[in-house]
Amino acid sequence: MKIHRDIISGTIVLFFCVVGASSTSQLPTPSTGEWVGPSTLPYIALLSTTLCGIFLVIKGAVCRNAAYSAPYLPNLDPKALGFYAFWVCYMVAMICVGDLVASLDWLNMPHNGGFIVSTFLFLLVALPLLGRRKPLEIAGIAAGSTAALVLTFSGFFQVLLP
Repeated sequence: MKIHRDIISGTIVLFFCVVGASSTSQLPTPSTGEWVGPSTLPYIALLSTTLCGIFLVIKGAVCRNAAYSAPYLPNLDPKALGFYAFWVCYMVAMICVGDLVASLDWLNMPHNGGFIVSTFLFLLVALPLLGRRKPLEIAGIAAGSTAALVLTFSGFFQVLLP
């Protein structure tokens, strides 16, 4: 029996949405008088991702074409898996570098240090892997994106980053 790749992909997406929802449910609820809390944005992102997963499952069920079917597993692209592993390393490095920067007495940056350093370095490496070739463009995108994220989350949302 062959299962359409979209059904497999959609099921995997839905599984990760369930894991994310269970993790998000541990966030504090909004206080009285507020309707938006720390879990609002993750729930909105999970809801939209869940809808995309459901769409994939439905699309796979409708398009049962043998040419696009896989026996049990979809084709796993080694480059995509490698980039995902690199992204996981970035997430771990963000926490480790954040702890290191926060422990330094001579550097007055208790928050955002790990995020700034790790995100900038991640983008410097990831952009060439994704096809960018101009060094000035890569550095500009890395610096601009990091600055925009820090200003948005630290300044506007008042979120302490690692």
